[in-house]
Amino acid sequence: MQPEGSGKGYARGGEYQLSAPAPGSRQMTAPTVKAPQTPPARVPPRRRKGQWFVGTMLMAVLCYAGYQVWHGFFRYQAFGTVVGRAIEISPPWNGIVRSVHVTEGEVVRQDQLLVTVDNVELQQRIAKLEDELRIAQADLEAEASKLKWRMAQNHDLHQETWSEYYRALGNLYVEEARLGEAKVTHQRMVGLHAQDKITSQQMEELAFQVQGLEKKVDNLRTALVELRKGLDLSSDLSADGADQLKPFFARIESLQTELARLRELLTMGEVKAPANGLVLRRHRYTGEHAPVTNPLLTLVEEGSLEIVLYCRQHAVGNIEEGDVLKVVVEPEPDPIRCRVARIGDQYEAAPAHIQRNYYARENLLPVYLKPLVSHPRLKIGATVKLPYSDERAPFDTVELGGNIPGR
Repeated sequence: MQPEGSGKGYARGGEYQLSAPAPGSRQMTAPTVKAPQTPPARVPPRRRKGQWFVGTMLMAVLCYAGYQVWHGFFRYQAFGTVVGRAIEISPPWNGIVRSVHVTEGEVVRQDQLLVTVDNVELQQRIAKLEDELRIAQADLEAEASKLKWRMAQNHDLHQETWSEYYRALGNLYVEEARLGEAKVTHQRMVGLHAQDKITSQQMEELAFQVQGLEKKVDNLRTALVELRKGLDLSSDLSADGADQLKPFFARIESLQTELARLRELLTMGEVKAPANGLVLRRHRYTGEHAPVTNPLLTLVEEGSLEIVLYCRQHAVGNIEEGDVLKVVVEPEPDPIRCRVARIGDQYEAAPAHIQRNYYARENLLPVYLKPLVSHPRLKIGATVKLPYSDERAPFDTVELGGNIPGR
């Protein structure tokens, strides 16, 4: 409320002022009042987007690079792999897997049954040969029956021939005696004819009688010879009766030999372990087709697993045959004690899966290790690492003077 006689008030520059008083009015002086001032609002500074992300990624890259350098040069002095004699067991012929008697990771002994494989074609051939063998045996029995019947007939004929022979032989003896008697009579009659005691006709009759007896004796002798030939032939036929069956026996023997060979081949379908070892992998399962070109199982021979370390030249001088080293087999962190079996004769490149731990095309000397005890962790192809020992220098600074090892 304004005081009477005062002028109209107004604000200027944040101060409240009174206008000049009207003429004749009573002037009153009022104090100056300042209005409160509001401080200007502060705008926070804007940070650039992605700054924390870029920093985090840069830190991760640096950490990874540092870890790779530490892992490749400071932590391990050599890398290697597990090798062994892997035996791929294939079927003897194309067939069907009837049953698998082992599982992966199972320890097997030599000649242990692993897989049974069937061959339908081979089984059909065996069945066909068995039928042919039965037919051949039936043919042999039929031929033997015929031969037996013929031999019985031949035996009867042989007996009759012998009877005729002995009969003819008796007749020959009789006629020879008559011939001898006739000749004696003829000689005696010759003297009587000279004395004219008998006639010439009687002499001629005696001569004809002697001639007739001589021819009869000759005929009997010829008959005996023919009968003897018949007896010898009959004996030969009886002796050769077994020879007539030889083709049948040969046929049966051939079929039996072929049948035994196929049966032996069929037993090869029972695939057995060629040596003591561990079943590494099963390639075929029950009911699957098993071609001869593909393996059924992969078997790692017992005692064939060994570790091959690829060492740089400066590190080989500290390793000798017979030394015991502790190596780490991924993914297990615990070390395995191994004995140095031998040191390679020539330098060579590292396998592809550990090549990144070395210089590109770096020549390395293989060192072969044998575990002191059997470890189930040893798998063919596993990566092996040889840590630096406490007393050995962590790395050679000269070795790091070149390029970073490439893949």
